[in-house]
Amino acid sequence: MLNYGTVEQIESIDQNNGKYVEFVWKIPEFWQIVTTEQELALSSRFYISEPGYRLQIILTPNTTYSDNLGYVGTFFRLVTGLYDSEIEWPYKLKTVLTIVNHKSNATETPGRNSNGIGSTTIDYLKLSDGQPFAVIPNTDSCRLRSAFLRPSADQDYNPNPDGCGNRRHIALNVLEDKSDEYIIDGALWVKLTIYMSEYGTAYKTAELSMKYNQLVSYYEWTINDYMSIQNQSLTDQKIAVLTSEPFYTYKNGYLIQIFLTLLPKRNAFALSLALAQGDYDRYLQWPFPYKFELSIVDQSPGYWKRDYSVSMHPSTSECGTDPFFQPASYPEFCFLTVQSMELLTLTHYNFVVNNSLKIGFLTKLSSFSERKQTSMVIRDDKLVAEYNWLIPAISGKLDKYDLIKDKSKTLASEEFYTNGQGYLCQILLTINRTANNDFAIGLELALIEGQYDSILDWPFNKTFELSFVRQSRDNSFVDNITNNNNFTDSTIKHQEFKQVVIPEKSQCSRHSFQKPIERNPPCGHISHIPFSRLSRAQDLLSSGNLLVRVVIQL
Repeated sequence: MLNYGTVEQIESIDQNNGKYVEFVWKIPEFWQIVTTEQELALSSRFYISEPGYRLQIILTPNTTYSDNLGYVGTFFRLVTGLYDSEIEWPYKLKTVLTIVNHKSNATETPGRNSNGIGSTTIDYLKLSDGQPFAVIPNTDSCRLRSAFLRPSADQDYNPNPDGCGNRRHIALNVLEDKSDEYIIDGALWVKLTIYMSEYGTAYKTAELSMKYNQLVSYYEWTINDYMSIQNQSLTDQKIAVLTSEPFYTYKNGYLIQIFLTLLPKRNAFALSLALAQGDYDRYLQWPFPYKFELSIVDQSPGYWKRDYSVSMHPSTSECGTDPFFQPASYPEFCFLTVQSMELLTLTHYNFVVNNSLKIGFLTKLSSFSERKQTSMVIRDDKLVAEYNWLIPAISGKLDKYDLIKDKSKTLASEEFYTNGQGYLCQILLTINRTANNDFAIGLELALIEGQYDSILDWPFNKTFELSFVRQSRDNSFVDNITNNNNFTDSTIKHQEFKQVVIPEKSQCSRHSFQKPIERNPPCGHISHIPFSRLSRAQDLLSSGNLLVRVVIQL
């Protein structure tokens, strides 16, 4: 992996405030790079402005795919620079990579030889011709790999640098067939254009405020021409799905999208939401930890205003926790409510005004509970960490899950540290429907990227136990229901259905115990015990509540 040639700025243009800057990288002896089967060629590093971002262009000279064709790929990446503490992150500028076609660009321009081409040079004003590939950071899939976040020194010297671009930018046979158009004096040219005022899709951010002595964020989605859309749906008897623009719950927060589904055959509508992939997902707590409200906004003035609201907390949601885990390519929806369309016409509300409907999303940030820690106790002369997780109304949750369609559901505890500067963990309870129409309950433990990972030993090698816990039915248990980790031995009789996991001897993937990036695969038993057996065990379900314990040997 070598650096080839330097990158030089060729243009800086402001067309009606649509400023952009252009750079060109001349890659000498291109065919020699291809024949020696080098995996990567790197440009010199350069600043796009002062102060500004520092970039590097990457070329993959010969990648063969299943079509048996070789391709040249082009990428750019962010590297550490002098101004990183002064500029905004993540990187949001629209960036275009172009493999230059010189046929229509070569002109006699004596005197413009500052780029070392001689008296016959390239007319740089026309270098946009050729093979362009645009990257818009807010929507490009590269953001899932954190490609646009502030770089670190470790990333600068990674032997396999990660950039954003197009691995199949142009086929090698095209360069061979049209060598006179793309290759000059044995050199391939790559141009980088950065639009300094074009940010692609800039998502809005909910507004922070205080409400009822709580810190909240609030976003309001206005649906214009709503009644026309509703009437058309009723006339055609076709379902209509209206979607808000994604928005962040707060700066550097969770990205959320709201959905309004019109159900004409039922004369009803449904409100739902989904978490979308955001720029900051890697640094957030999962599952989504906040209480929230989704409201149909009453547009009455002042005193008469009374919104129709549905409140929910992800840990007790009928949706389960699946929709609140870190989102993947396809969103998981949580349907909050289904209501008759007649609700919108009630006389003591003003839900539809000037043919517009407003939906509000309120996040109760003050209700966020910080990551907990385990209790440190001595068991059999050994220091262990214990964490207890209470799952209320487990039977009711099972009744509402449609596992015929969804196959399984996963519930997750709050994230917790094994000790003061320990490993960050989470218990997962998986519910699967079995062949005999029962439910199989499984317990697993997952390691999550935590703030102390850099000072801990890896791989994780602590033996741990997962178990369901028998509960007494005295008042002390009822008093402690709201405090997940405040159970005493007088409250808990003993553990039941215990499973012990020794990391170095377990059948789990070795990735389960490596230093986590975001979240490791969980380890445990996915189908540990039939629920019917669990429910028959004396004191195991107290008032329908299930208690789960993890014990980690320190």
